[in-house]
Amino acid sequence: VRGKMSVEELQAQLKKYQTLWMENEEKLVEALAKIKKLEGHDSSIAGAVNELQGSGGLEKGNVVHMVWFRLKTLSAEENDTLSALAQDLQEIPGVLKVAFGQDFAKRSSYNYALFVLFKDKPSGDTYQPHEKHEKFKATIATHKEAGLDAVVCVDFEV
Repeated sequence: VRGKMSVEELQAQLKKYQTLWMENEEKLVEALAKIKKLEGHDSSIAGAVNELQGSGGLEKGNVVHMVWFRLKTLSAEENDTLSALAQDLQEIPGVLKVAFGQDFAKRSSYNYALFVLFKDKPSGDTYQPHEKHEKFKATIATHKEAGLDAVVCVDFEV
């Protein structure tokens, strides 16, 4: 993806990739694992997907919550703090998996992503107002680049 995309364009691209993912999940997970090995990177998002695949994969009714962030350059300490706060999200009832990481491929202007897998839609409803989620959001807000599109969020049911 080159240049800036509107939210509608990003959502259309995501829908296209979501459909492609659902049709080719096994092949894509295998490709992600190969890419990780080739590039020598330990991507937490790819790791979460690989772990889910190994545990039987996503189940019908699960909800995937993905958020892309455009953040200012973080110090190692700030990155560690955000990573720890992201892992704390796993303690929220109904959250099955959490992964937060920095984009190493640099194919878009978003440089961090959060992946959360919920058991179901009601679990997502519990997550939104939860104090751990509010703390993560408040901390992320202090590191966002300026602009309305510094954060993009998409939720979908499997």
